[in-house]
Amino acid sequence: MNKYYKIIKGNKIHDTAIINWDKLHIGKGNIFGPYVVVGTEAQWPGHKSSGNIEIGNNNIFREFTTIHLPTKKNNLTKIGNNCYLMTMSHLGHDCILENNVVLSNNVNVAGNTYIMQSSILGLNSIIHQDQIIGSYSMIGMGTVIGKNTLVKPGYIYTGNPARGIWFLAIRGLQLFEFTGRCLHHLSADQTVLPPNRRHRHSQSAPSATWRKILSFN
Repeated sequence: MNKYYKIIKGNKIHDTAIINWDKLHIGKGNIFGPYVVVGTEAQWPGHKSSGNIEIGNNNIFREFTTIHLPTKKNNLTKIGNNCYLMTMSHLGHDCILENNVVLSNNVNVAGNTYIMQSSILGLNSIIHQDQIIGSYSMIGMGTVIGKNTLVKPGYIYTGNPARGIWFLAIRGLQLFEFTGRCLHHLSADQTVLPPNRRHRHSQSAPSATWRKILSFN
């Protein structure tokens, strides 16, 4: 093991990492690189931090990544399992990352954003607060996901403002072993939100197809 790292609670922690252990519930097998900061105050003027951060297993946090405490909005900032947060990525207050999410260098995720499983966010992409990023979606480098952008599962988004490109994403979903019939149902069903995060985007209940995709496991 590199001499600058130590093992704490089954996780590999660089000497320069700053971690608020009093506000962190964590699994095992995570790696925190140089100057990673976890658990500093939420950046929301007029609102105090409240609650804890939860981090699952086998995540990688590269240099200068920052993860903020939640507020009373949700009382939780959460990262699942097997996520990769690259250099200088930022996760704001009350955000939730499901499993297998990738944040590339300099990705900025504003507060109260929900990023669903196996999403990939490209270099320098920006996510507006209170957003939902659908499962298996890809956000191109430099893309801006604004307040009114609906990020559907399985789409690729590029540009400012962001635009979805469905036909390119179909191949990506096939790589995740979704059948042609499943893809047909996905294209007709735009219910993208987990039940506990549903807001202005949708009021209908998830279909059986979406319940499979939305499962947090």
